[in-house]
Amino acid sequence: MLKNSCAINCRYCFRRHFPYEEVKSGKAVWQQGLTYIAEHPELEEVILSGGDPLMAKDQDLDWILTQLEQISHIKNPAYSFTLAGRYSQSNYDRIM
Repeated sequence: MLKNSCAINCRYCFRRHFPYEEVKSGKAVWQQGLTYIAEHPELEEVILSGGDPLMAKDQDLDWILTQLEQISHIKNPAYSFTLAGRYSQSNYDRIM
């Protein structure tokens, strides 16, 4: 989970009552996930989703995208964002 929060409360969201404040986040935690992904070549797709990844700092989003781009067996990155107004041009160019 890239970000421990979401700005909205979607009616359909399965994380509607998710205890975001109890979940650790940060590069050390993300690195554990990236290591797992890198060690499992059967994983071809990674989905960045809620909390909303665009609530993360640009440098954190850039870092995770860079790490994912270096895993050769990831073929279909997918992103689930809700804060479209939060796109930075540099990250927009990478994810679109």
